[in-house]
Amino acid sequence: EEVDDDDDDSSYTTNSYSQTGSSVIGGSQLTNEEGSVFRSPSEATSPHMYKNVATLYHLMKKQEWDQVNDVLEMDDRAASTWYYGTGDRGKESYEDDDSDYNRSSDDDQTQELTMWKRLPLHNACRWGAPLSVVGLLLDQFSDATLCVDPYSGTLPVHLACRYNASYYLTLDLLHYNGRIAAQQADNMGRLALHWACLAGNDAASIELLLQIHPAGILHKDHARVAPTNHHLDDDDDSLHAQHTPMDYALTNPTLASD
Repeated sequence: EEVDDDDDDSSYTTNSYSQTGSSVIGGSQLTNEEGSVFRSPSEATSPHMYKNVATLYHLMKKQEWDQVNDVLEMDDRAASTWYYGTGDRGKESYEDDDSDYNRSSDDDQTQELTMWKRLPLHNACRWGAPLSVVGLLLDQFSDATLCVDPYSGTLPVHLACRYNASYYLTLDLLHYNGRIAAQQADNMGRLALHWACLAGNDAASIELLLQIHPAGILHKDHARVAPTNHHLDDDDDSLHAQHTPMDYALTNPTLASD
């Protein structure tokens, strides 16, 4: 890592990769892609802090949640620290989501570079963190629920619903600033409700989103598609009608008052 003390806009970057395409950060072996993560320049304070941040991202991606918990308890500043990353969308190894976002054209995607800027809560929702980790992140920085990735427009709840989070995780997220978050659309014009329907989230999660923002059932994304156009998973036996969220919206007494 290098720090330019003469430049207020400088940041810590991982620019010393080995011939094998990896870098050791905080005792963990990172690939070039994972090593591209760096902390917000405005928050950069010390190489030690940077190692904690890079290690935290790496552990989250590997879903090593016990170690994630240890890092968060050791340094509560990490919960409010932004992460930046890039990846080649054309590579099968690129595991970050949002391949739908920032698309310049449908015909030329193989060389397109995707970028993201997220807090640990975004990544926790992306990779299915347990409730204990999500709860700790919320305790340390609950405002993260309204922090938007500027490259995709995603809130943590968008990622949670997109990757089929449990009802209880969605409930925890929406406990903080839930009405605002439920009404926030991403760069595709999609609400969390759109993603919940696309991913086939359980009925309880759908009902929760509708209770908070009933009018969302009529919200159309940039492709003019409403959540009602996305069928829920027919294999979910917990659904009453096994159709779309409209079944729930029609029986929701707050729909007309929202």
